[in-house]
Amino acid sequence: SLRSCELMSLLDDSDELAYLWTKVKFIQKYMNKHNCSYEVAEHEFHIWIEGLMDSRIELANKMLNSR
Repeated sequence: SLRSCELMSLLDDSDELAYLWTKVKFIQKYMNKHNCSYEVAEHEFHIWIEGLMDSRIELANKMLNSR
């Protein structure tokens, strides 16, 4: 998606490695817990990470607007 491209362009190599590591661990745990396919787990990961980004952005906006 366009959004994950934007996200990836903001990251340096160590951030990208951390992102990929988090993705792998999330998908492994999700597949084990829910006994589902990689595709299903990957889809859930993207929903989770976008929610995380949204809440971070919202928090940052609140902090900026409170000054």
